[in-house]
Amino acid sequence: MSRALSGVKGISLDHRGDGIKTRHIPLILKFMAEKKQSLQVRGAAPYSYIWAYEEPENNLEFSSAVELAVQLADFASRGVSQILLTTHSPVFYDLGDTCPEGVACAHVYRDTDEEGTAVSESGCAVDEKMGTMALLAPRVKQLVHDVREQVEAKHNAEVLARQNRPKIFVEGESDRIVLRRCATVFHPARAGFVDFETKREGAGHSYVIDMLNGWRCQHKHHQDGPRAAGILDVDAVTMKNEWNAGVGNTASAKCFCYPKPNHAIAALQAGFRLPVTLEVLYSLDIWQWAEARGMLEDRVLADSYPAAMVEEILKGGTSGIEVDEAYRMYVTRQFRAGTKVDVANQVNRLAEARFQAEFERLGALLGEVFEYLGVAEVQVGA
Repeated sequence: MSRALSGVKGISLDHRGDGIKTRHIPLILKFMAEKKQSLQVRGAAPYSYIWAYEEPENNLEFSSAVELAVQLADFASRGVSQILLTTHSPVFYDLGDTCPEGVACAHVYRDTDEEGTAVSESGCAVDEKMGTMALLAPRVKQLVHDVREQVEAKHNAEVLARQNRPKIFVEGESDRIVLRRCATVFHPARAGFVDFETKREGAGHSYVIDMLNGWRCQHKHHQDGPRAAGILDVDAVTMKNEWNAGVGNTASAKCFCYPKPNHAIAALQAGFRLPVTLEVLYSLDIWQWAEARGMLEDRVLADSYPAAMVEEILKGGTSGIEVDEAYRMYVTRQFRAGTKVDVANQVNRLAEARFQAEFERLGALLGEVFEYLGVAEVQVGA
């Protein structure tokens, strides 16, 4: 266990820093456990392993500590070993909340000699016991969550890259449903050569960017592999621009945003703050269909109306306020949580002629994406 091999040369872990040791020892232990299990004869009692870690966060920068926490939780969940560790870091004790079925967390503390040592089963209490940590805890928890999402995206990107097919990452299942139909309607010869990827829940802007980062990371070492693309809502245009401006990013992955339909352009020009999501691309008929089925709810007008109009409403001067019927429903109503997939399925059932008429701009956007991915008509027909 004291040595790791690189090529034909043995490199002692004694010659490595503590951070390298911390990150690699679990992998070495895992290899040893799996190797020993593979050598067992049939019918032999299985081996059981217990690892003990003291403050694994020591000598690790933040993202590496998060990666190690995710790795240890994964090893424990797959029965590689039981893992006991002591820690002062929320990177590790937050696993009690994020992985409740596989991780048990106990906070051991001593406030006074009279009370003696006490134990709490909630890891959350440690924030309060650490004084100023209570103020930083929400921010740290968010950072831990973000880094875990990035680690998961990197792993998923590596798995998807092995399929050796171009990928288009989107913000949710409703996006995938509509874009798949769009691909088959406008680009039937190309549609079968590209996969649309997302998460059923909790995807959004960050998922797309994280997956593009993961794809870019693995593409650096496999430059002959296919490219990937991401499609975001228009309200994430800054994220799109920042990604595409990154040095070398678009050599392997590029970000795109939905086109703005005419009614959205008119609303934005009138000063309304309308997030141009996939649903805003739907025709008024689709919104009315959803309204009739109770799928819509009121927007917060202060978030979408122009400031001057909000001020006029607050003063009670609503009689002179007019909103163009072309975009009234879009700026006053929005889809309820949990309804977007049902509406996307309704859009997916539209007749091809109507779908072509209503999503022409989206078809043109997919054409640009396919060209970037290298899925050209000539290549497909060859």
